Amino acid sequence: MIMRGYLELIRTAKVENVRLLERFYHWQNKNLTESSLPPAGTLYLTPTHLIFVNPAEKRETWVLLSHIGTVERSSILPAGCPLVIRCKTFLSLVFIISKDRDCHEVYSALLRIAQPSTFEELYCFSYNPGEGNFERSAGWNTFDIQFEYQRIGVPNRHWTLTKMNQNYDICDSYPQYLYVPTCASQKVLLGSAGFRSRGRLPVLSYLHPSTNAAICRCSQPLSGFSARCEEDEQMLACILRATPSSRTVWIIDTRPRVSLLPLNQLHTYPIRVNFTSKSYSITALLSFFLLQLNAMANRATGKGYETEQNYVGMKVQFFSIENIHVMRSALNKLVEGAAFLTLGEIVMT
Repeated sequence: MIMRGYLELIRTAKVENVRLLERFYHWQNKNLTESSLPPAGTLYLTPTHLIFVNPAEKRETWVLLSHIGTVERSSILPAGCPLVIRCKTFLSLVFIISKDRDCHEVYSALLRIAQPSTFEELYCFSYNPGEGNFERSAGWNTFDIQFEYQRIGVPNRHWTLTKMNQNYDICDSYPQYLYVPTCASQKVLLGSAGFRSRGRLPVLSYLHPSTNAAICRCSQPLSGFSARCEEDEQMLACILRATPSSRTVWIIDTRPRVSLLPLNQLHTYPIRVNFTSKSYSITALLSFFLLQLNAMANRATGKGYETEQNYVGMKVQFFSIENIHVMRSALNKLVEGAAFLTLGEIVMT
């Protein structure tokens, strides 16, 4: 059973004489004619999927509406009206719809259904399977975090389960069940959580089956310039003891450096400096100091980083990855560039 609202949104559930372009850039060709287009098919719009059926090639293309990122209408061409759909899965589709009215109605419906303004408009809140027609518990056990932990070999004598976050009181972005070093006390766990951003204390994410090397995730400290946390220092010492095959805990800080100088131009300065009995180029030294400077700037605003002198057996490595906005922009450019190629045109070099 579907709520009446969805039926009102989908005014046109079936559109004939629609063509799906294989090459993304074909729709920009102003001389595109019907003879140069692929065979026509039928486009179906349901509350959950956009389905294109190509009878000539006996192929169906299914697109989950929740995967749709953007929907665009372009200027009418002699062959029809282009509807450009870009998905969050990097799939790009261009439909040529013969009638402008049909294109507009599909476009309007997709905007409302695929991009609802409130979460109550999601299809899952309007779907009612009826009694006896559907097992309501189906799907909830598809992912079992306890099984995933058992798959990597925990609990064991080094790592144990804690239920301190069972009600998401410690960290609302962590799961209910966390695995931490066995030697870490409740006081240490709470102290470390209070010392780090949004309560994201170091917890186990992966454990190697033979070497017992561990990967833990956590957020940055909220330390300022001079603050220390004895419990957090003990927490990392516990992680080191939980990995007996290692003598060092490497903390990977992915934050970007401060771009004060054009480092790509520093090759013009052939200066070398003797630093702790080793020879380093000035480019490498400046890169290192700029990374440290960015971390110090974060500490000044309350977003700190770990000081190696305060932690036993710990090394900090900066990876200089830009923030989410810069990375998203770079990914969008990559997807746009790749969309102009067919699979056979992508050549690895």
